[in-house]
Amino acid sequence: MKILFLSDLIPIDDNEQCAKALVPIIKELQLTNSVDIIRPNFLFNSLLRGKKLKPNGLYEVNGIKIKNLNFHTPFLLKPNCIDISNYDKIIAHMPSGILFAQRLLKNCPKNQRPIVTYAVHQSDIQVLTSLKYAIYFKNKMKTAYKECDKIICRSAHLKEKLAKIMPECMSKTEVRISKIPPKYFISDAQMLDKIKPNDSIKFVTAANLIRRKNIDLIIKALAKFKDKNFSFEIIGDGKEKNNLIKLVKTLELENKITFCGKLPHDEVLNKMQLANVFILPSINETLGLVYLEAAAKGCLCIGTKQTGIDGIFYDNINCFLCEPTVNGVCKVLDKTFNLTFDDFKNLLLNRNLSFGEY
Repeated sequence: MKILFLSDLIPIDDNEQCAKALVPIIKELQLTNSVDIIRPNFLFNSLLRGKKLKPNGLYEVNGIKIKNLNFHTPFLLKPNCIDISNYDKIIAHMPSGILFAQRLLKNCPKNQRPIVTYAVHQSDIQVLTSLKYAIYFKNKMKTAYKECDKIICRSAHLKEKLAKIMPECMSKTEVRISKIPPKYFISDAQMLDKIKPNDSIKFVTAANLIRRKNIDLIIKALAKFKDKNFSFEIIGDGKEKNNLIKLVKTLELENKITFCGKLPHDEVLNKMQLANVFILPSINETLGLVYLEAAAKGCLCIGTKQTGIDGIFYDNINCFLCEPTVNGVCKVLDKTFNLTFDDFKNLLLNRNLSFGEY
């Protein structure tokens, strides 16, 4: 099958902060198909988001060739700028990819249309529900979902949200979650060996240090447990880093919290393997591949209710979910610090309840 894959989520260099969860999906598609990948980059949108602009051209990252195409807006795009007549299928992610695909399909006769699959991320839900998108984007996105052949939600909670907005599309909608390569998994024995009675709990997080990741909530919550034996490593970089460093100093947690900066992927996985608990109470999270990687490396995961891992992992069974507030994080930290060895062991062993569904 010849596939045209459209998304601005795909990174075109290793320094980009955008999600890399699509890379393994594309590689899997390439095993049995011919896949052309285009990153439609709408300049106006990029400027609003503070996204780094890249010149038009062909890029290669992780063995994947990606064509970057810059346009002023999706509405000025000429429908015939790319010939879609030779493609069997179009897969589009994110509003920019979906709107790009819609323009390509505009003058295509129905009997010559490729099969069209659109994904649903948190960004799409925002477009469908936010007032600032109501004038134009919202209706265009709704039309796109109605006209496509299949809808893929990136997590169960996103399917629930879409069902409330567009119930008429549920018959062609399914959930498709990112997979973790088997090589990432440590054994159950290795995982349980990390739990030592009366030992320090090693917390870790890995994220783009921006506001919606709520790293400040973790720091403020941990400040209320200064008498506990713990350490916390923060992996990543971003606009909030300096503010977070100041917060750690203000709360006198320098001896317990370490900023590791941005690390290569292998080093992030190593840090996870040395830790006991991965914590990231972010909001507006589509899925968060990082939670799955942490669980594969034997961490108990803490996330936010109704976002991210909620619907993939199960609260109080193989993870802890919290409200994205200081008090909410405090409640799950209190449970974590008071876990018995057997409780901790059972939570970790139950990780298979989630990975077994892939």
